[in-house]
Amino acid sequence: MRMLFWSFLAISTLCLFACTPSNQESKADSVTPSTEAINSEDQAQSINPTYLQGYFVKNDVMLQDSVEFRTFASQEALETVFGIAKTMDNEITQIDFTQNAVAAIITMASHSAHRIEITDVEAQGSKWVIHYEFHIAPEQSFNTQAAVALEIPSDIKIVAFSTAGKTTEVTMP
Repeated sequence: MRMLFWSFLAISTLCLFACTPSNQESKADSVTPSTEAINSEDQAQSINPTYLQGYFVKNDVMLQDSVEFRTFASQEALETVFGIAKTMDNEITQIDFTQNAVAAIITMASHSAHRIEITDVEAQGSKWVIHYEFHIAPEQSFNTQAAVALEIPSDIKIVAFSTAGKTTEVTMP
């Protein structure tokens, strides 16, 4: 029975990643611009980052808050939280950690389906500001966990996650 529960949880998580809005897919195909093109620290430039596809939050990851913001500077660090969800026809985003890092928003597992929507990403010098909205669906009979991860150029020093007037800044490792 326990194995059935964990299998169902893993499949549900995969379905959550597979059911992303169509505008996310177009963002995943775009090229991440270099932050060197930004002349002023005060000037904000909207960008289209590369979203990680084919990853899921591992079952043994324990979160301290209902929503956490994490950054990863190496494949080893990323693999402590995310596993690869390879199927017959999906693409796994390959990350070159010599030029990029990863920033992620992760929710705690819950009986309510969560959806994280990135509404805008701005480059402000050596800082990226990720604007997002958090949507909660009605309660369901099983747990799900939402996560959104995206590539960040390695020259970014601070990632700010912003929603509903609240901003949390994370310094890159």
